[in-house]
Amino acid sequence: MQRTYFMKTNRIGFSKWRSEDIELARNLWGNPNVTKFICASGRFIEEDIESRLEMEIANESKYQVQYWPIFDLDSNDLIGCCGLRPYKEKQYEIGFHLLPKFWGKGYATEAGRTVIKYAFHYLSALLVTVGGWPSRQRAASLPSDLTKGGLAQWSHTVNCSSTHLSSSALSASLLRPIKRSNRPRFPNPAVTSIV
Repeated sequence: MQRTYFMKTNRIGFSKWRSEDIELARNLWGNPNVTKFICASGRFIEEDIESRLEMEIANESKYQVQYWPIFDLDSNDLIGCCGLRPYKEKQYEIGFHLLPKFWGKGYATEAGRTVIKYAFHYLSALLVTVGGWPSRQRAASLPSDLTKGGLAQWSHTVNCSSTHLSSSALSASLLRPIKRSNRPRFPNPAVTSIV
């Protein structure tokens, strides 16, 4: 089935989770290489996968955000998901869950930059928080990758007590740029459209 994308970069199409996406959800959240970074047990059972899909759909309905499924535009393969979770009014947490075959290829950075722009330009976000990563060298560099080119500023603190993960997690605050036009502009040419 052909996906509808509400936002695109040169390589990635952002779609929205639907109840009929259970097989895609199983492919992503049923993969222990993905879930070892997002749940205490390291694995999702079928009930967890179904609950996660329902939660994402509910977040979209109530808050107009979710960890949107993202697809490779050339192959139409599911890359994983990247998106926002509501935190407080006009404040969101950004998250990424990528399938292993897409790791290390810049998809998280490309998707993350696009989601941050969406948050500030379309949702008028005041704050976007990045959190919940185990302490891995590549994951730890992602917030600075997201802010290259003057998109935002960030600071971080290591926080071991507020995460369900046994290892340290990075908590970073991405602050809205001081200058902001009334009309959305995307200085990064990789963002091709938001529809």
